Amino acid sequence: MGLQRILAEELKSSTSINNINNLIREVDSTYKPNSSEKKYYLDKGSMEVYENKPISFSKKEWAYYIIDFNEIAEIKGLKKELTELDNSCSLSITINYSAQIQQNHQKDLIKLLVTELRFENALNNRIVRWISTFASNEPQFVKRFYSLQTKLKNYLEDEARKLGLSLDLAIEVREEKVSKTLRGQVDVKVNDFHNRIPLSYELEVNVLENKKVEGMQTLMNTTKLDEKVKEIIKKSINSKSTIDLHYFHFNLHTGLREFLIRELDIDLDRDGLKPEFLTLESQLRNVPPERSQLIHNVSCITKNSYGIDIEHHLILTLKNLGDFYNSGIKDINEWVKDELNRITQDCIFEKDFTELALNFNSDYIKLEMAKSLTKKGYEIRQLITIPKLEGIIPDHFDFEVGNDIEFPTHKEDVRIKLNIIASGKIEDPKKIARLINPRTTRDGIISKMKETVVNTVRQFIHQVDPKRFYLNFNFPENGKGDSLADELRKKILSKLNEEFGTKEVDIILKQLETDLVRSFKTLFGVNHTINIEIYQLQAKFDAQFMVVSVHEDSYDLFKAKCDAYRSKDILILLEDISRFVKHNVELHLDKIHELNEENINTDEFFRHLVGLLNATRNIVAEAFGLDIKIAPWLRRHPSITDEIQQKKNLFDKERVINDMIKIKEFEEEKLSNMINFQKKELDMKYNDSEMEKYINKRIDEINETLTKTSRKNIREKLKLPEITEILSSVTKSIEIDFDHNEDPNTNK
Repeated sequence: MGLQRILAEELKSSTSINNINNLIREVDSTYKPNSSEKKYYLDKGSMEVYENKPISFSKKEWAYYIIDFNEIAEIKGLKKELTELDNSCSLSITINYSAQIQQNHQKDLIKLLVTELRFENALNNRIVRWISTFASNEPQFVKRFYSLQTKLKNYLEDEARKLGLSLDLAIEVREEKVSKTLRGQVDVKVNDFHNRIPLSYELEVNVLENKKVEGMQTLMNTTKLDEKVKEIIKKSINSKSTIDLHYFHFNLHTGLREFLIRELDIDLDRDGLKPEFLTLESQLRNVPPERSQLIHNVSCITKNSYGIDIEHHLILTLKNLGDFYNSGIKDINEWVKDELNRITQDCIFEKDFTELALNFNSDYIKLEMAKSLTKKGYEIRQLITIPKLEGIIPDHFDFEVGNDIEFPTHKEDVRIKLNIIASGKIEDPKKIARLINPRTTRDGIISKMKETVVNTVRQFIHQVDPKRFYLNFNFPENGKGDSLADELRKKILSKLNEEFGTKEVDIILKQLETDLVRSFKTLFGVNHTINIEIYQLQAKFDAQFMVVSVHEDSYDLFKAKCDAYRSKDILILLEDISRFVKHNVELHLDKIHELNEENINTDEFFRHLVGLLNATRNIVAEAFGLDIKIAPWLRRHPSITDEIQQKKNLFDKERVINDMIKIKEFEEEKLSNMINFQKKELDMKYNDSEMEKYINKRIDEINETLTKTSRKNIREKLKLPEITEILSSVTKSIEIDFDHNEDPNTNK
């Protein structure tokens, strides 16, 4: 153990609460001790101590001492300076203790007091020797003092007990500050930058608990500590190959700071210190932002001498600050603009206007800019546009034409109107290269598309018969093949793809009304009456007809008729048709000389008259250009003679019954025929109506009445007026609702 020495200055203590010298003190021979004290006798010659003075015949010199066993004395502020043998560290301690004499070793204590003259000095000297003894047995006692402090206290108290003293010690260390903040600046060097970089730091260090003595000793020498910290920072950065200028600057407060704290922690641990907090500030100047955005417009001349502006949108990301600093560039934005001007103008000068509009490839500019910027430490993301050309070629189109155009059909005088809605995309812009020039606009291309659609429709409709247009536009002719709309749609799609490179095109075709169509719709399906008269017999018959279509190849004739009636109500045309038919039928009837009152009421005459009416349809088509349909029934107006005779017959009951039977049979058959005709041919709305059920029920009632009822009551039972009213209403319904589509050649 001899590796350290203990230096003790003269022991000095502060005033004690009870003077330690009162524990043992010298008195005169006459002093009488109190109850807590005991008197001892010291033979100065032999230095023997007696509790009772022995009888001696020789002359001896005696000294008298009092020991107070109840007295407790305290010593405070005993200071000691401890230093390691190699002077590597020292420590100042303070010892406070209380002492009480035990009931043994009193004589030794008295001898000690005689030797040291004062008991306080004697005891303090003993404590010093005990500390020396303890320290000699503990290597690096000063450095390990804090861990040995309790052990030392116990050792000192044990040694005191051996002497007859009860000690209670407290050892205190006179501590300096256990933390310190260091500030300084050091020049460092990174591997990709030739200049040294000033780095300012602020470091807070704390004393390690397990190395308190070394830590406090280190903190006492601030100059030496500052130099050591600078050396650690400088050496750590200079020797680390992964620390380049970019990492140094952009990770100064994160990764680099953490790295330096680890290095300082390792090196300062030997000195009993731990870095707690570190801030760094770089003195680099004119450092560009790590990420920036730039928009720059370059005016260029194309191969065919057109001026055009190229717009650049850039995102610049700084990847290597060392490369940037070494390049010597002062302002990266200005440098980038100059580089864009050079590269863009070189590229555009080799291209013509149409090529730029249809297929501008900016890869060359992007690649060249990326190469240049990489050398300067930058990564680039770039968007290049040509605002003047942007939107010239529509990626999507949606337009409508035809609303205000009349297209001539195969019949030159017959024109139709058609609404065309087109939408889709242009897939192959190369097909519209012929349209691209500096004056081209998006609306201009759309206008060309509209013009193409209109011309295609015009050429197609010019070959179409008007009848097909109106009857078979959306439905195939005879139910087979494509409808007219499908054929036209295919023509438009083909033309748009051929001339504009379109795809995913949707074409909607809608027929629009022309004056001719509106006229026809006004006439179509309207019931009109033809009044046929047989003048020599004063007989009148009513027939119904309606317009069902424009006669084939007669659209020009019908149009001429419509034009003639334009200033009038077109329904007047039905009156003219009615008079035309009336005239032709009556001419034929006038040639039949054997007509009389009896035979004009026969079914044979009725069929003949209906046949004459149907025969006029062809001449109506030739005269008016329209197909008409004649209702397959007639209604005769009763004459004055018939009314008188009818009234006369009312007085003849037998005649009334017979007439009723005939009426019943005739009307029943007529009604049945009408209903069947209605169901099978005319598709009437009364297929399952209550009216039909009611009529059938009444017919059954008539049969039952004729069978069971006497003739005299038949008129009352049959309720003739009601039957007549029912038949009249049914007849009227059939007149109104007959099917327009019945074949005109069918006779019922």
